Amino acid sequence: MKKLRSLLSPLLILPLLVTMLLPLATRKAEATNVGPNLIANASFETSTAGQPTAWQQAGWGTNTTSFSYDNSGHTGSYSGSINMTKYSDGDAKWMFNPIAVTAGSRYTYSDFFQATGANQVVVQFDDGASNYSYLWLASPSTNTAWTAFSSSFTVPAKVKNATVFHLIDSVGTLKLDGASLNAILPDAPASDGNILANPSVETAGLSNTTVPDQWNQGAWGTNTTSFSYLNTGHTGSHSVKVQTTSYTSGATEWFPNAQPVVGGQLYAFSDYYQSSINTEVEIGVTMQDGSTQYLTVGKPYASTTWNSYFGEITMPVGAVSATVYHLMYGVGYLTIDDMDFRPYTPVGFNQGIVSLTFDDGYTSAYTNGLAALSKYGYKGTYYIISGSVGDTVDGYMTSANVKTLYKDGEEIGSHTVTHPDLTTLTPAQLTTELSQSQTALQKLTGTPVTDFAYPYGTYNAATLTAAKKYYSLQRSTDAGFNSKDEYNPQNIIVQNILDTTPTAQVQAWVDYAIQTKTWLVLVYHQVDTDPAAGDYNTYPADLNTELSYMKSKNVKVETIKQAAADVAAQH
Repeated sequence: MKKLRSLLSPLLILPLLVTMLLPLATRKAEATNVGPNLIANASFETSTAGQPTAWQQAGWGTNTTSFSYDNSGHTGSYSGSINMTKYSDGDAKWMFNPIAVTAGSRYTYSDFFQATGANQVVVQFDDGASNYSYLWLASPSTNTAWTAFSSSFTVPAKVKNATVFHLIDSVGTLKLDGASLNAILPDAPASDGNILANPSVETAGLSNTTVPDQWNQGAWGTNTTSFSYLNTGHTGSHSVKVQTTSYTSGATEWFPNAQPVVGGQLYAFSDYYQSSINTEVEIGVTMQDGSTQYLTVGKPYASTTWNSYFGEITMPVGAVSATVYHLMYGVGYLTIDDMDFRPYTPVGFNQGIVSLTFDDGYTSAYTNGLAALSKYGYKGTYYIISGSVGDTVDGYMTSANVKTLYKDGEEIGSHTVTHPDLTTLTPAQLTTELSQSQTALQKLTGTPVTDFAYPYGTYNAATLTAAKKYYSLQRSTDAGFNSKDEYNPQNIIVQNILDTTPTAQVQAWVDYAIQTKTWLVLVYHQVDTDPAAGDYNTYPADLNTELSYMKSKNVKVETIKQAAADVAAQH
């Protein structure tokens, strides 16, 4: 933002409580389904004592500025004009009277302007008690011809009124006409259950036809990215594409407008996509307290032809709305079409099942994890990085630990030799990671190792084919519940547990598996008392609480191999 102080108008004599709210990206008009224009005298056509009715002249700082009420304009016969001939600091603007708005609702603002000086568009909010906050929307380019501007925003909590400043903060001129502030009306869910509006991007935006209606462009971090609204698609006549040509950090995506959701409900996401690199599906969930949680659904692999992706996500308790993102981290392209997001009820098996898995082979998963399992009479599946066995300096199990696990009745699965992203390897390297890990672990346990878990949860068509030569069961980190209608032994889906995952969430997953008779696979890593153990740590006390809850619910707990045999008989 060019000048922070330029957002603070001298019209606001009372003390200001200023909160800067920066959007992820400037949004174009997002909806055709909008309410009426809320701005009175929006085109300056009506005057009172020689000045446009319901408008004010405002400015502050060290500058020389004049205002004029011109008898020419883009819309009708009049417009508001500003001429700034000297500038040190501050700004100047024509501003319409504050308008009552609804907290949590979305609005779209647009106008027509001409500018020879630097200009900005800023929303001013107030809570009705002289507390003000500001949302910067954009710094439009200068243009001597009438130019359309459009953007949208969500009203923060506790806000009662809003006005929009299209201001000038440099030497030059700014002329304004045809302003409009409209509430974006909620769209009825699609009749087939898809809660997204314009899911196949067939309808173009209201005032910007280069952007599909109800969709947005998002980019953050350091990268060079372009967005395209294509005239071809998987179905219909359109799709959207994002392409990154240089990348240091961040992510880029097209994404649809947020939609209301129900906390605790399972939702299914699907789309068709083409991509040159592996991508990711995430859900941004707005909670009742105004906070946002970002949940990873899965990691669709690269595909140069149209490929379908399906994933599941359980909305946290207290969720209010959700935004779905199919996004990209890195240099490459991603094209998407036919996005679907809806409440989902899986088809259950004979009963609910829970499997407890521990990735990587950490010593703490042996000492603290095994102790907890033994306390409740449960058996788990340990996915071991074979090349890390014996590396006690970095906190991994010894070969004796692995042997003890097997003798105790725990299942031993493979997690490769060195824990690489398998999608980045050559065919020879891929074979080495899959086969040598299996051979080493079979030598340790003296029994076939038939189950495999993907490092980082990344896979593609090549890894699925290669792993199937060695393992009958493959587990990813894609989120969801394994059910009769969506079970795939080459992609067993899970619920991932982080150090921030509350025990109440794990208990809710268990309840859902019991209720829907689905197979819940929990992914643990370290089980350590040290707060610095990492993002994937679980405290022993929390694990005990979760296992105790399972015991109280009398849910069936089985290893991956045992549970897979149960569900295969019903599939």
